[in-house]
Amino acid sequence: MIGLGSGFTLAGALAAGAGPTRVIELEPRVVEASRFFHAAGAQPLDDPRVTLTLGDARTHLAHARERYDVIISEPSNPWIGGLASLFSTEFFQLARSHLRAGGLMLQWLQGYNLYSDDFRMIVNTFRSVFPS
Repeated sequence: MIGLGSGFTLAGALAAGAGPTRVIELEPRVVEASRFFHAAGAQPLDDPRVTLTLGDARTHLAHARERYDVIISEPSNPWIGGLASLFSTEFFQLARSHLRAGGLMLQWLQGYNLYSDDFRMIVNTFRSVFPS
């Protein structure tokens, strides 16, 4: 999982039966803040299946040997400095290279405050690497 945010996507994946799950989060304060969204005893980061990696997802994937059944990418909004590269052909290709045969890539993309042309561009970029 790329990007932790509030941790609700992580909690949902775990509730659905996910196995070992790596979460890559760039900002330590996001990790701190995510704990305010979940009741005591229901913290998804405390689940023994979860490994938290603090750092940049691009760097992690560029150097990792791991292969995944599912990659869920939910970085913040693409117009925020430094994040546009997580919506690029190169990043999607890097992510694809870490999927096992039959693996799935899921990309979160908000619809608010995003011009329709930019939305289409990101979707088309994603589909150029993941056509199905």
